[in-house]
Order: sequence, then C-alpha cells, then structure tokens
Amino acid sequence: MSSFDFSALRKEDSLDVITVTLPFHATYEHFMLFLKKIREYKRKIIINTININNMTNEKLSGIIILDFYSLHNEQYKDENFTVLYKNQAIKENPFEHFKAYDEKLNKNCIEEKITHSKTILKKLLYGFESSNTIFVGNPKEITGKLCKDYVSKEGKYSLIISYDFFKPRKKNQGNILLDAERILLKKPVENIGVWVYAFEKSNHKIGIVIIDERAKNYNIYLTNQINWTGWKYLKCNIPSDIVYPTKLQRIYVESSDFDKKLSGKFRFDALEAIYLNTK
Repeated sequence: MSSFDFSALRKEDSLDVITVTLPFHATYEHFMLFLKKIREYKRKIIINTININNMTNEKLSGIIILDFYSLHNEQYKDENFTVLYKNQAIKENPFEHFKAYDEKLNKNCIEEKITHSKTILKKLLYGFESSNTIFVGNPKEITGKLCKDYVSKEGKYSLIISYDFFKPRKKNQGNILLDAERILLKKPVENIGVWVYAFEKSNHKIGIVIIDERAKNYNIYLTNQINWTGWKYLKCNIPSDIVYPTKLQRIYVESSDFDKKLSGKFRFDALEAIYLNTK
C-alpha cells in the first residue's frame, strides 16, 4: 500500500468514526489474507467499499475503504458488533486468466507488433500558398471571403475563411472550392489531414468532399464540433470503396439543425494525404 488517507473525525449518533482509504497492489492470495486479518482483528473494522481491478501481471490493484468506530458512552462496557460472514472456504483465484483469454491476449500482442511495424508517410497536397481557391455558399445567398494570412503551420501562408450564414437553416455551408488546384489522389490513401485554427468554440462542423473515378461524391466530416481554440490537426478516414484516382474538390464549414450561430472564421494550412507503409 503506497498511501493512507484519513478522513476528518465525524459523528454517527454516539459513535466517533474515521474513514481510511487505502490504494493497494497485491496478489489475490495476499489480498485475501489482508481481508482475513481485518475480520479477525479484536476491534471490529467495517469494510465500506472494495474496488478491484485485474492487472495483466497476475496482480490486483484497487482501493479499499475502511470505517473505524469508537464508543465513548459510559453505559457501554464493551464494543459489541454483529459480524456476518460466510463460512471460510478454499476458493480458486477468480481473477486468474482463462486459457482462452491468454490465447486472445497473445494474439493481440502479435497484432500489435504488426501494427507497430507500419510507418506513416505524409504527402503535402496543398499548402494554401496560392490564391486559386474560391468561396462558394450553399445556398447561394451565404456570403464569405478567403484571404491569405502570415500565421502558418507550413510554408509562408495559411488561408482564412470567414462566412455569414444570414439565418438558421436545416443546413448551411461555406465552401473553399479547390477545383483550380486539381488535387488528385492517384493511389489508395489511409487518411486526409489538415491543420485548422479555431478562433472560438461552436457546434459548426468541418468536412471535405472528394469525387472518385466514377464521379461519385463522398462527403466526409473532419470534425462534428469545434471544441477547441488555436491550432488542431484534424484527419478523416477515407472510405474503402472509393475508385482511384480521386479528386479533392472542396473543404467546407457547416451548421445544421437551425443552429443560431450564423458567422465565424477559421484558418487552414497544410492539407496532407496520409499513407501507411508496412515494413
């Protein structure tokens, strides 16, 4: 036991009570021996709570909370408690691993080693250095603008999108149209990632739209909520049924379900394709 935490003295009718919290690490056998010593101690100790976790090294960890009572009323000569417990019996350790579990654990370890042998390769698709992007609102009455900014994560510039949805709707979108950049993915990609700077928190969403060889559109969210401020790296998984080569058409900011927040701005930089290389 690495520490002992004693509570302040409190009253329960005529009783003085102190609670002791004990975090522990032990084998099953040693833990049962400890509980036996508590039960056999001449002044009875109440076990308030036991929290047990099974660790992978065949040991237990957890917390045990004990209540110590003291009687000070003169009419009591002895401290009598009724103790209820089952007859002692020899039981096998219920926390031991089953053979099937060990086999599964070994399999997972093998799979984990395979996972660790993969390397991540990132390819920059667009650094937001040029001025070839266009703002498009959906519906068309939505207004916004794009401008380059010197605060960046890669290269010299980032891109700021600012927008005004005008009124709540079932869906509002402000789009960064990337058609002029002709961003093509010629081979299967694991993720697409981009750095996003949030100026404030909101329920707005950010996503991308890609079009595959069959001219099928895929609308993929990077995030469903803006729960941060400052820079954050966002990435999304790419559906496995996409037919390559595929084109990254646009990045969008979206509100939905008649959200009352109508305007905002974000900074984007370093749009990347992420590939996994297995060694």
